[in-house]
Amino acid sequence: MKVRFHVVASFLLYAIAIIVGDACSAGSTFREGMGHATIFGTFFVVVTFPMLVGIGFFLRWAAERLLHRPIPYRSVLPWFVHVPVSLAFLSSAIPDSPKTLFRQYVADDVPHSLSEVRYWRTSGFGNSIVVMSFRLAPSEFSKILSRYEYTERSESDGVKPQLLAQLTEGRPDFPISLPASPLVYEYSHSKPGPGGGLHISHYATKNKDYIITVRTYD
Repeated sequence: MKVRFHVVASFLLYAIAIIVGDACSAGSTFREGMGHATIFGTFFVVVTFPMLVGIGFFLRWAAERLLHRPIPYRSVLPWFVHVPVSLAFLSSAIPDSPKTLFRQYVADDVPHSLSEVRYWRTSGFGNSIVVMSFRLAPSEFSKILSRYEYTERSESDGVKPQLLAQLTEGRPDFPISLPASPLVYEYSHSKPGPGGGLHISHYATKNKDYIITVRTYD
């Protein structure tokens, strides 16, 4: 009876940790990443749980051979050797700071004036979409363009991010919206890849103090 309890408790704790961690790392919110976690997280749990349990029993055997005596909690420990892996996945649930998000998706040199950072992300089946908006001092705008070479496009009546329009349609709670002032500039970069590659566009107001970044990877 105790063994059955250990099996069920261990599997449930491991599955919850992996699925929660995967959902938070695959999307900007738990809800956005749940679709990815349901498929890939569940597959990961089914494949790796038996392997980790096997490692646990092997480590128990090796420890008892070395010590020449049974180790404490010998019937429990093999089932919970996954705890370090579970904690590593759960750490993905900790939100990234605005500076970390900027370094990850925009550029390495973070503007001192960076503020009002909003972020949305989703991923699945080898592709990902990231949308960010933020404010900064116009004098630091060049830092945004420091990682890649960009092509500039400008329109006096405004440049509209088509992907953002699609994402916000019918979603009044979407965290990113167009500013009151039109987005006049678009700075785009593309790097071809097997499935389509990396595409980044930074949309800026005329004063270059409000930016919307759209990043897709296929």
